[in-house]
Amino acid sequence: MQFRLSSDSVMRWNVIHLQLAGLWPVENSRLFSLYTAWLFFTQCHIVVLESIDLCTYTGDFSRAVLNICAMATFFANVCKMFHFQFRKGDYFRLVTELDAFVSEQRTKYSHNETVKELLDTSTKRTSSITKAVMVYLIVWTFMVVPALFLIEAPYGVFPLMAWYPFTADIWPRYEIIITLHFLTIGYCFFTSWGMDLFFGCLMYHLSLQLRLLNYHLANIRCRSKADRILEKSLPEIEALSTSHVERETTKTAQQKQFEGEVYERSAEDVMYDDLLQCIKHHQRIIRYAESVENVANPVILSQFVVSVLVLCVVLFQTSSELETLTAFVRFLVYLLELLLQIFIYCWVAHQIFEESEHVGEAAYNSDWPDGSASYKAALRLVMRRSQRPITISAGTIYAIDRTTFVSIVNASYSYYAVLRQINN
Repeated sequence: MQFRLSSDSVMRWNVIHLQLAGLWPVENSRLFSLYTAWLFFTQCHIVVLESIDLCTYTGDFSRAVLNICAMATFFANVCKMFHFQFRKGDYFRLVTELDAFVSEQRTKYSHNETVKELLDTSTKRTSSITKAVMVYLIVWTFMVVPALFLIEAPYGVFPLMAWYPFTADIWPRYEIIITLHFLTIGYCFFTSWGMDLFFGCLMYHLSLQLRLLNYHLANIRCRSKADRILEKSLPEIEALSTSHVERETTKTAQQKQFEGEVYERSAEDVMYDDLLQCIKHHQRIIRYAESVENVANPVILSQFVVSVLVLCVVLFQTSSELETLTAFVRFLVYLLELLLQIFIYCWVAHQIFEESEHVGEAAYNSDWPDGSASYKAALRLVMRRSQRPITISAGTIYAIDRTTFVSIVNASYSYYAVLRQINN
């Protein structure tokens, strides 16, 4: 299955991120399949080796828990990668539909500076965030983390706990294995962040569509259809005019052209048409939100479950087991990364929830007292539908928002307290 990425796609940098992570296929590249297979090998082999090491390990409790934590992280990442491979077509459709959304908005409201500014700002914001995270991941996970570990750890110690059927801490096996470990860690974070940013940016653009819907609903005014047609057509006509006299002549001709249509339909009918367009936009947003949630559900759930487990273990390690500053910095950055990953989902999901809640208020702010009976009846349906806001859930188990983020942090701290009590 092939996907042609448009140069003006709002998800362009997210797709590039997933291509570097070995997931999103590169067009006309024969070596990409080998690159993807190599990345799958690095993640799957460490899960198997860490599982064997856990089964054969008889040492202290904290090391065993840390091994479980690392194994769960890699296992969740493998699940994300397989999820992408099995539902690749759904990922392609989500990007295609979103680009169609934005392209239609740009074309339909090319004369509206507010809409253009909102679309441009959201695209720049998501692209900048994605590029910043990519640079950070490349520098931190592939350069800084290996350097800190090599400075701190003695020869023969590996960054990951894994079982090998041979003596691994001798030259050149040690150098080969530790390089593989560093690559595995880097690929894991790069892939996991790529998936999370992909869905985070999708949901951010979805919240923007709801914001545009609210803007259009609140600005439905009692005006003639000819005014609306002139509003859309005159900027193009003015661009072709070469003088003020020609523009005035063109405007007069344009008004005469639609003079009969001014009185053919009332201003109330024009308001009703505008409302119908907003209702179709709202229905399309709801269907797209359902598609995003359907695809993202397993990814969000796996990220949340692993985050709760890993957060409590990292808290335990940073509070009682670390002896050097470099180790403390590594665990602290890891802790902040985990918090940020789950916060991205909670933040954008909360934005979608809030904007969908405001649909009813935006509809009420329109010129409904001047509308027809049909307009008021349709408006009541819009306001009633807005009482069921759009939500994004984790595995269809519970809806996520900013309060969910606080709950996850509280749960992680509770598990950390239990873990520390057991260790004591």
